[in-house]
Amino acid sequence: MSFGISLVNAKLDYALRAVVDLAMQSHNNASQSREIAARQKIPGPYLDQILAELKRAGIVRSVRGAGGGYLLNRSPALLSVGEVLRAFTGSDPADLDDINTDSFDPSATSVVTKFRVRLERSVAHLLETTYISDFVNEKLRYEDTQSFMPNL
Repeated sequence: MSFGISLVNAKLDYALRAVVDLAMQSHNNASQSREIAARQKIPGPYLDQILAELKRAGIVRSVRGAGGGYLLNRSPALLSVGEVLRAFTGSDPADLDDINTDSFDPSATSVVTKFRVRLERSVAHLLETTYISDFVNEKLRYEDTQSFMPNL
């Protein structure tokens, strides 16, 4: 069911696609931004900005030289979607823990606030428990089902 709203903006979508792309590459082969942009159909200049922000956040690192480009800074199994999101927002889902939802207040404002906090905590949990390796594994499973000779 879709409600016509998106919790993922274009910047996060492109960032996740770029990070998954890097995770799919050999761990010691750096990928140039133009290669990532071509594979993922991301506008090159926009991807350069995204990669710079991911680098500042410590998610990717750049390698200079002839074989230069970008690499993930750590294993995709240790990199959550939440960390990628925080590279752009700076917010931390743990901030929701400071909001008291236990007090009884029958006002519409209180009821709506309690719902919003429950929703945001659920989304935060999903973001923190979904790892880039989950995307990689799903992509590999899909590619395997599309192959005429699975598991080869």
